[in-house]
Amino acid sequence: MHILILSSIDPIEVNGIAVSVPSLSQALRAHAHVTHIDEYNQDYAWFLKSFDFSKFEPKVDMICFQEVYKPWFWTCAKQAQRASIPYIITPRVSLTIGAQNQRAWKKRLANLLFVRSFVRNARALHFLNEQEAKRSISFDHPHQILVGNGVKIPQVIDVVHREKVMLMLVRKDINHKGLDLCVQAVSKVAHLFRQQHFEVHIHGSDYRSQKSLIQAMIDKEKVQDIVKLLPAIHEENKMNKLHTSRVILLTSRFEGHPQGLLEGLAYGCVGIASTGSNVATQIEEHDAGYNAQDGVEGLVKAFKEFFSNEASWQRQALNAHAWMKETAHWDKVSEVFINELKRYIQPGEKV
Repeated sequence: MHILILSSIDPIEVNGIAVSVPSLSQALRAHAHVTHIDEYNQDYAWFLKSFDFSKFEPKVDMICFQEVYKPWFWTCAKQAQRASIPYIITPRVSLTIGAQNQRAWKKRLANLLFVRSFVRNARALHFLNEQEAKRSISFDHPHQILVGNGVKIPQVIDVVHREKVMLMLVRKDINHKGLDLCVQAVSKVAHLFRQQHFEVHIHGSDYRSQKSLIQAMIDKEKVQDIVKLLPAIHEENKMNKLHTSRVILLTSRFEGHPQGLLEGLAYGCVGIASTGSNVATQIEEHDAGYNAQDGVEGLVKAFKEFFSNEASWQRQALNAHAWMKETAHWDKVSEVFINELKRYIQPGEKV
């Protein structure tokens, strides 16, 4: 079985896709022949110009498009249809109502002209969890695959010696990541952060020069001593930060299956996440942290609950690690995913 994974990962911006797609590709290699072609990989420039599937050996059995709003995906999908190669689409949050409301008129036009047929001709839509599927438009596509992101799980974690840091691994995107809500909520309970000597560290790339706008919000609310805007971190530096932070925080208005949040939970951070993260309910169910609901007041309530339950921090950290170890190891995720793909390979198959 030969799986062709196609993506467009911005080499400058640091985001979850930059971690999850290569990790999925690598994990799938234990089960199938996998070729991962990214738009920015010059080794496959010939394919991005021709979409000539005949040059692949062995022949391609299934294509997995990672996202929706990439015009070259639409062209490639048409060529795949001519070559009788089935494909699935992993929208990666792009079909959620929240994402659809960003640059809405452009997306409505693209939906009408290109996206509807691109989606409808896919064998299935691969959503990262049930909540993403519920909050997404699917153009009445009848088939869905529900398989989440995976993470690398550390074998040993220290839940005792942690720094008083609430860590956010997000790009500095105000609306999507809810950073305005975060700053406003922190300002309402700033006395608790200061009493407990906690800080919020936001590590990520600057999205469309919004860093200065976020810093202005921080200055206006007078929480410069609490909320820190920091550069993106990678590999060992990120692992060290995850090992030593007490909380993984996510305030997003909408997400698919947020990679940074899952990594934090895997490393034994207590989770505080908005409903829009699509993981908040499960965090609560697994006693791994707090569901911050939506909006400023939901975050304020979660912060108050966290600070008033210090005796629970170590237990919640252990629960978070155990939960991720049980459900989110890449080996398990890839095995489930490959079995789902096999259901959609045969031409004309009805599931």
